[in-house]
Amino acid sequence: MLEMLFVHLCNMREPIAIETFRVAPRPARGAMIKSALKHHASRVTPEQASAILDALKKLEKLSSMRNEIAHGHVSQISKNENDHIIMQGNFLSSTINPMGIWASREDNKKYAHTAAEIDEWRDKVRHERGRIMDVWEAIVTRDQAAKSN
Repeated sequence: MLEMLFVHLCNMREPIAIETFRVAPRPARGAMIKSALKHHASRVTPEQASAILDALKKLEKLSSMRNEIAHGHVSQISKNENDHIIMQGNFLSSTINPMGIWASREDNKKYAHTAAEIDEWRDKVRHERGRIMDVWEAIVTRDQAAKSN
């Protein structure tokens, strides 16, 4: 999705930049999109550029949970406090705590994600990706209309 946007922002005229984008890490891709928005400002409206930048910022905030989900494992956890069950069921949790130390599944409960939390995260990501895809679609539509005229 971001690659398609980048390609169309650059008007498909920069093959080396496109190839670099394809292999760049996420922070570099974000910087490349921002640069393309600046250097090819006529390709989008100010509102569209703002929507892209806002969506990128929100996706960046969501990326840490993505990493926890992608590199985690599911385990059955049950936690009681004052004779009340406060956590019980299957949870997705990472095996490394925020300090980078290998953590046991039992020690790692506070980093667990439930199916509902993962679903909520997925919906947020889809919303932001949809905003970016809307701008990409507008660029493609304008390009097609210009070719028809």
